[in-house]
Amino acid sequence: MKQSGTTPKDLSITSSVLLLQCYNHLCKGFVWMLSALTRDCKFAHRETIFNTEKERFLQRFDLLHKVMVPEPMSYSQYKESTLQRDLSVKELYQLSYDHFMTVQQHLQELGLSAAKAAELATVSLTGLSLEVKQLEHVVLRNRIALQIAHQAGPGDNLRVSFDFSHHPCFAVAIVKKS
Repeated sequence: MKQSGTTPKDLSITSSVLLLQCYNHLCKGFVWMLSALTRDCKFAHRETIFNTEKERFLQRFDLLHKVMVPEPMSYSQYKESTLQRDLSVKELYQLSYDHFMTVQQHLQELGLSAAKAAELATVSLTGLSLEVKQLEHVVLRNRIALQIAHQAGPGDNLRVSFDFSHHPCFAVAIVKKS
């Protein structure tokens, strides 16, 4: 006979899957945001011999290439996929915004499932709630930054930089007038 209740292990798996989905959509949101900001000339970065776009790509994704999950992508494939010539800047902003909204929805579900998981260890709940709060800050601030950058015209002197003070792995976009 099947039990109708969920076990702490089931809740832990559900929470893990939701958290992985959050990370996945955050990464997608950042890729689209960077693509939109670059095409809109709002992403401030200075290239030097040690800081080329290819070098930054290698620094960001080298560890994933060694793990082979997901399947490695070459720099040329990355450039091709992020150019998205058939998408307008407005559509790129919208794609990024949509991914951040999906993350926000998953975080709400994650918060509800964590609240139901009273049987889980206090350490696990504390770590999970801290991660959820940090991710909520990142998502909220990035959605606001996207709205500001999108509403500003192409000729506006806005520059976007990134700050890692709210989460160690995911940046918050900072929009400033230059």
